[in-house]
Amino acid sequence: MALVTLREITKYAIPEKYAVAAVTVFDPMFAEGVLCAAEDMRTPIIMMFGNTKVVNRPDYYPNFYNYLANRCRHSSVPVCLHLDHGPSYEACACALRVGATSVMIDGSMLPYEENVAVTRKVIEMAHACGVDVEAEIGHVGANTTSHEALGMDDHSIYTEPFMAKKFAEDTDCDALAVAIGTAHGLYKERPVLNLDVLKEIRKELDIPLVLHGASGLGEEDFSKVVEGGINKINICTALVVKTAKNMLSTAQNLPENSPHFPIAAANFQTAYEETKKHIRWFKTKQILPPMTEKRY
Repeated sequence: MALVTLREITKYAIPEKYAVAAVTVFDPMFAEGVLCAAEDMRTPIIMMFGNTKVVNRPDYYPNFYNYLANRCRHSSVPVCLHLDHGPSYEACACALRVGATSVMIDGSMLPYEENVAVTRKVIEMAHACGVDVEAEIGHVGANTTSHEALGMDDHSIYTEPFMAKKFAEDTDCDALAVAIGTAHGLYKERPVLNLDVLKEIRKELDIPLVLHGASGLGEEDFSKVVEGGINKINICTALVVKTAKNMLSTAQNLPENSPHFPIAAANFQTAYEETKKHIRWFKTKQILPPMTEKRY
């Protein structure tokens, strides 16, 4: 199946009350685990990547992301290739160049009018290329364990429902990230989700709503936010931390002079199993008949 846009991959999520998993990927083996999980579950998936500052390698776009776009095009399920937290117009343009079908422009820390201005500028460019745009109003902060926080707590600013409606009208964005109590990174204590705010925003808007900072939430939390109107849920820290732990454990238990294959397998298998678990938690609907045989 071809790559699809964010609107296309979430078009049934609002009326049928489910969310599509959006997983940040950093290497081919991990990405393969995520994609194979969606293919075996017969569900759509959103493959996310960050801007080059995340990996601090200027050659990372042409090397990894061109591979990723090509792999997504040959997936057996619909895939949206999405830039997460694009910090600028230029970053979003780079993402389009490597084949993204959706980008996020994050102007959430800017004054309202500046956020609107940069979002509209990105939307004008992206829509001309048939690409969707996610924006953010309010601010999803970062815990000290998150790379966004750089070791400091970055507190969230709740999204106000009337501002969410105004922002969506002022920008014509295709999806909106809202702040309801989550934060990027690992939690030091259980987050308090403001589901009343979420329900009010859902009443005001008919576009997909996005939850950032979902790592560390449990099945019950996800059930509540999906019921409340979230349609795209971003997952990064929970998956990469568990994957790293499993890879390290595998490496430490290898006999001396062993090949690295079991470590790579742990990378793939953890991404695969964790993605399947989150797809179930998000109540993502199958878009194809179930597979008759399990591949992994």
